[in-house]
Amino acid sequence: MKKTLLWLTMNIMILEATPILLTPQQAKDWQVTTQIPEPSTTLPLGEFMAEVMTPPQNLHTLTLPFEAQVKKLYVASYDNVKKGQLLAEVTGKDWIEIQQRFIADAIEMEHHGHIAKRKNRLCREEIIPKKECIDANAEFQADKVKASASKALLRGYGATEQMINELSNKLKISQTIPIKSDVSGKLLELNLRIGKSTLPSDALFVIQKEGALW
Repeated sequence: MKKTLLWLTMNIMILEATPILLTPQQAKDWQVTTQIPEPSTTLPLGEFMAEVMTPPQNLHTLTLPFEAQVKKLYVASYDNVKKGQLLAEVTGKDWIEIQQRFIADAIEMEHHGHIAKRKNRLCREEIIPKKECIDANAEFQADKVKASASKALLRGYGATEQMINELSNKLKISQTIPIKSDVSGKLLELNLRIGKSTLPSDALFVIQKEGALW
């Protein structure tokens, strides 16, 4: 019972508490002094623990849209990398197949382009019906769309315009594809090893771009 009364009394005191305001004379009599803290540029000796976080917008991840095997690796963890720097060379079945598809589409487009050109000349001379020219031109346009789609897929796989032009002109398949950094920064994560196979969902490189940290 005594404990219950004591608890009720303390609660009443807390609820009825009011701030105490001192006059300058009372503060002087009671020897109460105040002082505003001054900023300091130094820390006392000792051990401190801190966590530094990179804002999400400063993290850049490099991945591949196909399964690949690492042939060469040119960087290590925490290296500083520059935009356009070569990081690794990889190969894969899908990479070879998309090049073959592009070459086949390019050859077919060129072939039907020659046919359409020849038939258009014959149509102008009224040697063959215009329907044949319409069909030949439609087939040529369809081949152009297929070749353009194959080229876009090559870009999506990481092929540069120079690689695409060489593939189109020389019709020579490249066994490997280079992975280059498209940003400058520090390499925080490296999930590659020589001979290791990667999946499309793997984050191969995580680069911390230049900027303020948290």
